[in-house]
Amino acid sequence: MILVYSLGWSDLYPDLSWPLFTFFIITFIISFAFGLIFHILKRIEYRDISWDDRISFYLFLVWIGYLAEFIYNKGIPLQILLSGQDFDYTAFGIPTFHVFLVTYSSFLSVFIFHQLCSKFSKGRFIYFLLSILPSILIVSRGTLLIVLTSCLFVYLLSLKHVSPKRVIIILFSAIFVFYLFGVMGNLRQNNGKNASSALILEIALATEKFRRSVVPDEFIWSYLYISSPLANLQNTILVAPDDNINWISFLNYELLPDFISKRTGSFFDLPKSDMPRVAPWLTVSTLYARAFVFVGWPGMIVLFLFFITTSSLYLMLLRKRSQFYVVGLAILNTLVLFNTFDNMYMFSGLNLQLVYPLVLCYVNFPKFILRTRQA
Repeated sequence: MILVYSLGWSDLYPDLSWPLFTFFIITFIISFAFGLIFHILKRIEYRDISWDDRISFYLFLVWIGYLAEFIYNKGIPLQILLSGQDFDYTAFGIPTFHVFLVTYSSFLSVFIFHQLCSKFSKGRFIYFLLSILPSILIVSRGTLLIVLTSCLFVYLLSLKHVSPKRVIIILFSAIFVFYLFGVMGNLRQNNGKNASSALILEIALATEKFRRSVVPDEFIWSYLYISSPLANLQNTILVAPDDNINWISFLNYELLPDFISKRTGSFFDLPKSDMPRVAPWLTVSTLYARAFVFVGWPGMIVLFLFFITTSSLYLMLLRKRSQFYVVGLAILNTLVLFNTFDNMYMFSGLNLQLVYPLVLCYVNFPKFILRTRQA
């Protein structure tokens, strides 16, 4: 993120301060040390798994769920957008049911991809495409990116050696995803009428350096989404008041899942503060920004310790011989990565995905004999 931030493609961003840079360096070193410990303990490993014959049934249930939502919302979001009509994607879905449907279907996509990595076949690849198609139909770029990121981690874990050819494949795949992300962003911003980047370049205050470069305009979307969290965090540290300490609100809104904190916050009438943004439409701000608003630097330190503790505990609880072990590990990596955009510990759309492999690895553990690469 820091490297992307340094590209300087937008005039919206403040300069990065030394206190924040130092905080990141220290936390990076501590995180690396914990990663090294788990590597020595061999808690991070990859295992091939055999095909689960119940995938067809699970995928059928997922599609029934999405068809019910299309009927409930009287249309398919992608079709509505392409027809030029206005569509509020935040209002899509059957209340409560939508969260569980999206998180389970995302988990299932990663599970299918793990089986695809274990043994490639056209049939398995078609199953995988069918599992991610709903996120495209509902125009949920966030869901699609989360799933593809988890799949990327599964693929990286499956590699015994990282050859230059594989690095090139991963690089070009990432470039294609970023470009597609930009095209989808343009379509949604222009209500499906066209895929022009003119509007986003204007409101993002894209620098002349970027406008004159050979980089396609669509990549400004990826740049903004990757770097704007750091810009908002730095802006928060610069302008947020330092005398408004509220530990109760911090504990409620930053450490509890949002489906709980919304209710407890409303019941106890707890104030919920937002961070100062470099632009109103750039809403993400890393794991730490709102914590700084609530309690300053101590809040950022507590969140980092919470991240280290919960990640370590989850890794210890996952059963390595379960067929869901690699999926759980991949989703955990995705959560950690996406903490660079927001506090994912309170985002149900991702944290609930961690529940499925953790529960299923205990429920199904005695029933499966895994085929490892050593077998």
